Amino acid sequence: MLRRHLQSIGLLAWLSIGQVCGVGTGGHHHSRRSIQPPPTPESSDQVAVSEDTVSSISPTSVTAGTTSVITFTGMRDGLADFFASCSEGEPSTQIQNGQGSFTLPEEKAGTGLKLCIKLPGGEVKEQAGISLTVVSFSKTRVVHNIIPPSARRNTPTLLTLVGAKRGKASIVKEDTSCSGVAANTELDEDGRGTFTIEGELGTYKVCYSAPGGTDSAEQQSSRLKVIDDLTTKANQVTFISPNQIAVNVPTAIALIGAKSGDKAVFIPFNQSCDKATPTTDMSTGNADFVLSKVGKYKLCLRSAGSIEAVEQQGVHINVNADSNHLITVQWTSKQGTIDCSVINQVPYCASQGIETCETSYSILSGIGYTCTWDTTVWPPTCMQDYKTTDRDKICKTHSCGGAPSQCW
Repeated sequence: MLRRHLQSIGLLAWLSIGQVCGVGTGGHHHSRRSIQPPPTPESSDQVAVSEDTVSSISPTSVTAGTTSVITFTGMRDGLADFFASCSEGEPSTQIQNGQGSFTLPEEKAGTGLKLCIKLPGGEVKEQAGISLTVVSFSKTRVVHNIIPPSARRNTPTLLTLVGAKRGKASIVKEDTSCSGVAANTELDEDGRGTFTIEGELGTYKVCYSAPGGTDSAEQQSSRLKVIDDLTTKANQVTFISPNQIAVNVPTAIALIGAKSGDKAVFIPFNQSCDKATPTTDMSTGNADFVLSKVGKYKLCLRSAGSIEAVEQQGVHINVNADSNHLITVQWTSKQGTIDCSVINQVPYCASQGIETCETSYSILSGIGYTCTWDTTVWPPTCMQDYKTTDRDKICKTHSCGGAPSQCW
């Protein structure tokens, strides 16, 4: 039984061999066909490098001395490098999944380099139409101011990085290193870009990358305050003095209600404060303004900690060509009783300390007002009340000196 079983197996094996070799059971001999192994499917993550594989790269410009990741379109894996001429070296940088890391030396700055790839047979081939520009390091003192100096958290804010002309920037917390930070906000020719800061409140700095660069340099002389906005009130300034001035004449103007850190600007009455940029510091309540055209102006105020300028309701100023008209309109005596000839005249009371405050006075619109040390605020400050009608706080007519007299 076992013997018959083995004989059957042998017969089956002989028949199989005969079919493959072309030998039939009848003993006829047929031509042999070679047996080829099945083809090995090409791996889906491999793309053969050909002579014109790469159609584009990104970025097309990098900073010298900075490791930059470059993405290759049309080439997934292989060897590539950037040379002035593909005859000067053999590509050795590994490209994997369409990306490679390159660090170009400083001596290559200012040059356009060609992309050279290594073909399967070992030949080095230039990729037509592909060029890489190398730029020098970004400098640390390009941006010297930020306007506005504060931004509201989680709110897109248009910032002007004064000094920058194009390039890219990022805003990071002051204690964060710019090393490794990707500057990703595009700046225009005037250094303007829209930023949204989502981090905690506090002081932030600028990480800047020059046009074409891939590095990120901390700007040493510019800082930004990130705040939860304290909206400027439209009725913060309650009184303005004087409310008429001469055209092109520097004039000290008091804004009653302005506080430390507030900024102000006057704009033509038919314009909007939405796009106004207040720049005059009103920390002392007084500041010099020069308006160059005759007409009616409105006041735009941005309070400390606020982002936007707000029109101050009912606060206007008229600019006249005839300065003689101003005297009859503004300088009306308040019949003060203080002899100001025996105390000191100062430009404004807020400039005085506790020792000299109450022996000083300042003049506004031809009226002298004595200074008072105010302890109801912190820190205490020297101030004057331009709206007062208390004659014991107002200089006596003609007691302020000058010819004609400075006090009415």
